[in-house]
Amino acid sequence: MNGKLHKASSTSTEGAYRLASESEWEYAARAGKTTRFWWGDDNSSAANYAWYKGNASGKTHPVGSKPANPFGLYEMVGNVWQWTEGCYAESYANASTDGSANEAAKDCLRVDRGGSWMYPGWLLRSATRERNPADYRDAIMGFRLAKTPPGKESPALTSMPQAQKSEPPPGARIVELKASDGGSHA
Repeated sequence: MNGKLHKASSTSTEGAYRLASESEWEYAARAGKTTRFWWGDDNSSAANYAWYKGNASGKTHPVGSKPANPFGLYEMVGNVWQWTEGCYAESYANASTDGSANEAAKDCLRVDRGGSWMYPGWLLRSATRERNPADYRDAIMGFRLAKTPPGKESPALTSMPQAQKSEPPPGARIVELKASDGGSHA
C-alpha cells in the first residue's frame, strides 16, 4: 500500500498522501463528539447513520448513501473496516502524544477501524480497533487517504524521498485531518 501511495512517478507538490494514524482516524470519526458513536451513545439508531450487519444486506454500499458526520465525512464507520498507518499495540501506554502512527515493528499487525457491513452495530463505536497483517485482503476492508500538508511531514515520511511526490487516486475526496482532539481512546 505505502509503496503505491509514495510511488516515484507521482508529481504532487502539495503534500504527501498516506493512511491516517489511529489518532487522526479517531478524531475524524468522532467529529468533535465524546459519545460512543458520532450520533450519540445508543447503537439502536445505527441504521440511520452507517452500513452494518443489521441493514447492509451482506454487501458494501456507495459512499455518501448515509449522512456525513459533523466534519462532513461519509461512512467513517460501517461499510468497510478502514486501514490505518499504525501497528497494533494492546494499550496506549507507549503511544505517541503528537498523533503520529505507532510504527513499532516492520512485520506488525496493522490497525483497522470503523466496523463493516458484516459486523454488528455495537462495533461501529469510534474507539473500536481491529488488527490484521498488512497483506490481508477481504471484501470488508478498505482505506481512506489522509493528506500531509507541505512542511508538516512526519519523520517517517521525510525519510522517504519519494513521499512528496504522491497523487491521490482519481476521484478521491481530500480531507485534512488533525492529529488529536485530546479525547480519550476508551
